[in-house]
Amino acid sequence: MILLRLCRYTLLQLLVILVIISSLLAPPAYCQETEDSQVFIAGFNAYQQKDYATSIEKLNEVLKKYPDTPLKDMTLFWLSRSYYKVGNQQEAARYLSQLSKEYPDSPLKNTVEDELLSLMARYDKGEKLPTGPLAAKQADLVAARNENAEKMRLAAVQAEKAEQAAAAAESARTAALKKADEIAVAQQKETARAAAAKAEQEKIAAAKNEEALRLSAKAKETLQSEAAAETARIAAQKAEALRLARIQAEKTRAEQAEAKLAHMNAQKAENERKAAAEKAEHERIALAKTEEAKRAAAAAESTRLAALKAEKARLAEQKLTEEKVKAEQSAYREKAIAQYKTIIDKFPTSAAAVTAAAKLRELGVAVVLPPQEATAPIQENSQILHLEVAQFAGFEFNIPSHPDAFTVGRPVSVPFEVTNRGNGTDSFYLESAFPADFKTRFAAASAPGDAISHTPPLAPGETFKGIIDLVIPPASIDGLRISYPVKAASRLMPEASQSREVRLIASAPLLRAVMRTDRTKPLPGDKLVYHIAILNVGSTAAEDVNFHLNFPPQFDPVDYAASGFKQEMKSALILDGLRIKSGESRELTVTFQLKDDSLSGQELAIRAELIDKPLNTTASFISNMATVETQRGISVRAGYNNLIAIPGQTPHRNRSPADGKTYHRFPER
Repeated sequence: MILLRLCRYTLLQLLVILVIISSLLAPPAYCQETEDSQVFIAGFNAYQQKDYATSIEKLNEVLKKYPDTPLKDMTLFWLSRSYYKVGNQQEAARYLSQLSKEYPDSPLKNTVEDELLSLMARYDKGEKLPTGPLAAKQADLVAARNENAEKMRLAAVQAEKAEQAAAAAESARTAALKKADEIAVAQQKETARAAAAKAEQEKIAAAKNEEALRLSAKAKETLQSEAAAETARIAAQKAEALRLARIQAEKTRAEQAEAKLAHMNAQKAENERKAAAEKAEHERIALAKTEEAKRAAAAAESTRLAALKAEKARLAEQKLTEEKVKAEQSAYREKAIAQYKTIIDKFPTSAAAVTAAAKLRELGVAVVLPPQEATAPIQENSQILHLEVAQFAGFEFNIPSHPDAFTVGRPVSVPFEVTNRGNGTDSFYLESAFPADFKTRFAAASAPGDAISHTPPLAPGETFKGIIDLVIPPASIDGLRISYPVKAASRLMPEASQSREVRLIASAPLLRAVMRTDRTKPLPGDKLVYHIAILNVGSTAAEDVNFHLNFPPQFDPVDYAASGFKQEMKSALILDGLRIKSGESRELTVTFQLKDDSLSGQELAIRAELIDKPLNTTASFISNMATVETQRGISVRAGYNNLIAIPGQTPHRNRSPADGKTYHRFPER
C-alpha cells in the first residue's frame, strides 16, 4: 500500500513538471524581413531606367514569393505598365484588370494611359489581345544577360586566381631565399654566443668561490651585531607608528569636521541658488507670456491692417476695371457714331444713310437727313447696287496639346495665343474650368504679375501671347493625368467662342511604408522586433518627411534610438527630417517589449504616418497583427521531504513552535 501511494505521488510530480515545461516552451517565432520591398524597389528602378525586362522579372518575383505583400497594388500597377511598354497588351490588360478588381478604390487607376485603359476594357469583354513580338523574348534577354554576366564574372575570377597564384609563388620563393640567409647568419651568431657564454660562466664560477670564502669568515662576526641593531630598530619603528597613528586620527577628525561644515555651507548655497533660479524662471515665464501676448496682438493688428489694405486694393482695382470698361464702351460708342455719320455724309441719299440714321437714333443722337433729290431716269439695262460691310468676329485660340509633367505644389505656367481673324478690332474674354484649388488665372506674357480676364483690343491679324498660371494641388498622386478646358470668346459676338483642353501630368513623391513584426504570437514579457521599410515610388524626391510611429499601450519601446527615433509622447516615436529620393528605400528597426499584464487574445499592431511637410500631405499605414498568446504556469512546492508511514495510519504534518522543527503524527484510525 505504501509503495503504491509513493508511486502515485512520483507520477503526479512528473506530470506537473511536464506541464510546467510545456507551458514555458515558446512557439516558434515567425520572421519575415522586408525583402519584398527590396525586390519591388529594384523592379521600380528598372522601370525608371527603361529596363522593362528586369522590371517584369523583379515584379513577378514579388507576386510569386510574397502574395500577401502590402505592396501588391503597386506591383500590379507597374507590372501592367512594364508589359505595356514591351508591347505585350494581353498581360498588361490582365494585370491592370486584376488591380481594378482587387483594389477598386485605388487612385493609381487615374494615372494610367488612356490606351491602356481601353485595352483593359477590351480584355474584360473577353477579347484576345496581341502579346507582341518582344514579350516572348523577355526571358531569353534576361537569361542571355545573366549568362554574359556569369561568363564575365568567371573570367574575372579565373584571372584573379591566376594572378594570386603567381604572386603566391613569387612570395614563397622570396621567403625561402630570405629564410636560408637568416638561418646561416643565425648559426654563426649562435656559435660565437655559445663560446662567449662558456668563457663567462667559467669566470663567474671562479669569482663565486673566492667570494664565498671571504664572506664565511665575516658572517659570524656580523650576525650578533645585526641582530641587536634590528631589535632596537623594530622597537623604534613601533613607537613612531603609534605616534603617527595618533596624529593621523586627530587630523582625520579635524578634516571630517571641516568637510561637514563645508557640506552644510554648500547645501545652503545650493538651496539659495535654486530659490533664486526658480524666482528668475517665474519672472522669465511671466515676461515671455507678456511678450507673447504683445506679439499676438501685433500679429492680429497686422493681419487686420493687411486685410483692410487688400480689400481697399480690390475695391480700387474693381473700380478701375469698371471705369476702364465704361471708357472702352464709350470709345466704341463714339467710334460707331462717327462711322454712322460718315456714311450719312458720304451717301446722304442711300438706303445705308437711312439705316445709319436709325442706328444713331437708337444711340440717342438726333440726325436729320437731307431731302431726297429726284434721281435721273435709269436706263433699262443699268442697275445700282448698295453694299454695307458689317463687322464679323473670328479668331484662333492655340494651346500646346501634348501633356507635360509638373511638380505638385509649385507654380505652373502654360502658354497660349489668341489671334484676331475678324475684319475689325476685337477683344476676347478668357474663362477657365479648373477647380478653385488650382488657383488658375490668366496673364499677359509680357506682364505675368497682372491677372486679366480678357485680352486687350486686337486689330485684325494681331496676336496676343499670354500664360495660364496655376498650381497642381499638393494632394494629387504622382502620375495623375489632369485635363480641364479653357475658353476664349469674342466680346463683339459672345456666341463666337472656342475651347481648348489643358493637359497636365502631376509629378510628386509617392511614399509607402511596410512594417512587419518578427513574432505574431508573443507571450507577456517577450520582445517584438519590427522591420520597417520606407519607399518613395514617385517621380520626385520627398524633401522633408516626418515619420510618426504610434504603438499600443501594451508595448514598451526598448531599442529605437539606433534608428534615429525620438519618443515624442507616451505611445509615439518620431523621426524628423527624412529626405527620400525617387526609387530609394530606407530600412529601420524598432524593438518593443510586451508588458507582463497583457491579456490573452489581444490583437496588437503599430500604426505609422508619413507626413510630407512641404506638401502638407499625410499617408497612414499599419503593420501586421500580433496576437497575445495564453500564458500557463504552475507553482509546485513539496510539503515534506521524508515520511515514514505505518500501514493503517493517516500522516499529518505539524510544526513545533518551540524549536521550529517538523514532526509527523500518526493518529489511530
